[in-house]
Amino acid sequence: MIIEIYNELSLLRFVFNGNTVAINKAQVKAVETLKGELLRIDLGEGVLKHITIPYTDVTYPRLYASRDELKTELLQMLASGSMGSLNTDHLATLANQEEIINLLGVMAGKLGDINVSIQALHQNSYSSPLLVDEPEPGITYKGYAAVNTLTSEPNWAILRIKSDNGITSYKWADGNTSFDNIWDDRYTLNYLHSFTTDPGIR
Repeated sequence: MIIEIYNELSLLRFVFNGNTVAINKAQVKAVETLKGELLRIDLGEGVLKHITIPYTDVTYPRLYASRDELKTELLQMLASGSMGSLNTDHLATLANQEEIINLLGVMAGKLGDINVSIQALHQNSYSSPLLVDEPEPGITYKGYAAVNTLTSEPNWAILRIKSDNGITSYKWADGNTSFDNIWDDRYTLNYLHSFTTDPGIR
């Protein structure tokens, strides 16, 4: 049997011929040497009462000259977060995690700034239409978008104003003031009353 033992902060992970058993260090009650080559890790409770391993089968983190040598190293593993080359790995992992967390914080801040800018841009876009089309008497289309938005881009809020027998209706494409329509499609869009509460927007 080939046994590998990995020290992973609060866990000890044992790999027996490719099969993994992970135990919490806090569960370990004792590490005992038995007859011959055997060493037992006593868990005291739970489904897995103990783990018994021959020290001669352990190949990682290194080969051991005796069961007492393995016992000493296991006790050191249990007493610390990590050891040996594993310590470097964990420090590198923690450093990477902290760097990622910091980067995510920066990204969240930038996204917040972008969101504020977009909202301000959209609010300013409603102040006056970018384009106005009066294809026939009594019908006016007003297109709201950021300056330099192409008429083929789906970044328009389009208002249709229709007057008939002295009654004027204000309807928005898709029934909302979202900037998600194409100005070039204004004649074929579905116009509905908007229930927006934004001041100055009907």
